[in-house]
Amino acid sequence: MKKRLMMGAALALSALAMAQDVKGSLGRSYGELNGLILKKDVAGMKKLFGSIAHKDFVYVHKDGRKQSGPEMLNEMTSQLGMVTKVNRSTTKINKVEVKGSTAVATVTSAYAMTMVGPDKKSHRIAGQTLTHDTWTKTASGWKLKMVKTVKETATFDGKPMPGFE
Repeated sequence: MKKRLMMGAALALSALAMAQDVKGSLGRSYGELNGLILKKDVAGMKKLFGSIAHKDFVYVHKDGRKQSGPEMLNEMTSQLGMVTKVNRSTTKINKVEVKGSTAVATVTSAYAMTMVGPDKKSHRIAGQTLTHDTWTKTASGWKLKMVKTVKETATFDGKPMPGFE
């Protein structure tokens, strides 16, 4: 009985250590991406995405709409083109669940940006997104297979944006 308890405890600690190791690895990728977003370095973002994304990557919006990696990057590039300054871009990994060669990270991302609108005035956009990010372990490391948006909020000049509740 005592031996089983010790083995169970050892397995639990091993799983915890593995999840923490994965969390650190994924955290480095998210951190690098945030740095590139802050600099509005689209070329760097595309290069990083190419190195961390699975070939079958898909982004699932809250409404169920799906985008491939290239489609998502094109949309981000277009959006960043309207931004004059990225004031904040952060990512927090809330938890990671690892099962075999798959890891699902529950992630909170936050941003704040300044842009010039059609009215030629400066506007502040800020928001927060909760996603479930699925990563797959490959011979070349962890690859991002899917990002599924669970919840997102956004404000425009401090006022809630419709559709982002």
